[in-house]
Amino acid sequence: MDEQVPASLAVMEYHEKLPGECPPANVECPQTNSLWRLMASVNVTAENFKSEALANPTRVFRDPCGGRSISLVPTFAQAAAAAKSPIMRKKNFTHAVEIQYNPVAGVWHLDKPTHCHFWPYFGFNYATCIGVVKELP
Repeated sequence: MDEQVPASLAVMEYHEKLPGECPPANVECPQTNSLWRLMASVNVTAENFKSEALANPTRVFRDPCGGRSISLVPTFAQAAAAAKSPIMRKKNFTHAVEIQYNPVAGVWHLDKPTHCHFWPYFGFNYATCIGVVKELP
């Protein structure tokens, strides 16, 4: 399933304003049907689907495109491990929500085996793609 999708073929209206050259010209689609999003509560809301740039508008990002994405991980085990890392521990994540991979929801880019960027299209409704919510160990 090493599917390469040129981002240039995608609809270019995104959920938030993206910097130039974003998303990348070629993206690697996830190898799984679902991914996981870390949360600081059991309740799933639109706040859980803000990019770091929207959540922290004064922060300067080394990678502005990455800062405008929603970060996901391929497995619950990876979500649990990420939440325990020194940087992520400060965010007080307690739960993770399963997100169904749907190519028509936006551009997805698996940039490393344990991380996926997601740039949702304009009108993205998180309620259409969420699955189970699990408490982190």
